[in-house]
Amino acid sequence: MMMKERNENGKKPSNTQEISISDCLHKINSKFELNEQEINKIYDLEEAIISGVYLTEEGSFNPENGEFVTENIPGNGKICIKYFQKLPYPKFLILKKIEASENEINLNSIYNQLEENILFFEEARKASKRMIFKRLFENHKTQALKTIEDLNKSFSRSIIHRKTDEKALADRLHFLQKKGRNYVLNKAMYLENKLAEAISTKLVQPELKSKRHKLETINNELKQNIAELKRFQNTVLLR
Repeated sequence: MMMKERNENGKKPSNTQEISISDCLHKINSKFELNEQEINKIYDLEEAIISGVYLTEEGSFNPENGEFVTENIPGNGKICIKYFQKLPYPKFLILKKIEASENEINLNSIYNQLEENILFFEEARKASKRMIFKRLFENHKTQALKTIEDLNKSFSRSIIHRKTDEKALADRLHFLQKKGRNYVLNKAMYLENKLAEAISTKLVQPELKSKRHKLETINNELKQNIAELKRFQNTVLLR
């Protein structure tokens, strides 16, 4: 761990060896190739006193305190330059920063909600006595399963839909039949809205980049699904 250095006089410790810009660049170039912007940031330290240059290929450095961690954390970097500039404690220039990978985006909330939706649509399909509703809920279940496939392809995942617990499913059928039309359709809309909210939360993440369009497409389809459920609620009786 790198700690702030300060002596009793509030100055840089006298035993700290100063490193020149050329030596700094030479050490970095032995492991990493710098771009023009990164080189310019180092030359901006000409008026500073460079006291340490740290490199890592495994792990990363925190930009706030220069602390090394063994994980590759987005926002951290592979190069840490420790320097003093006007202040009696060190500052840190972090280069080769780690960007969040689209494949590392946490989609657990979306996958979990899809599983909940699929289970309910299967329950609703089996509890329904009218074919029009059986087809409605079967279509929504099929779309949810397709969404899992689409997410797997887009984000290089291998999530598999969990098999339905037939015993638990049977126990729910009578409950849904007793609750009736409004409850079933309201619950279906509620679950689809929860899925849309989970997706919207991910859409604001800047690291989503090129995969944003896929989630936006899924969200638009969800809006159509919710509108369809509302239309059924207003026009068709569930018995």
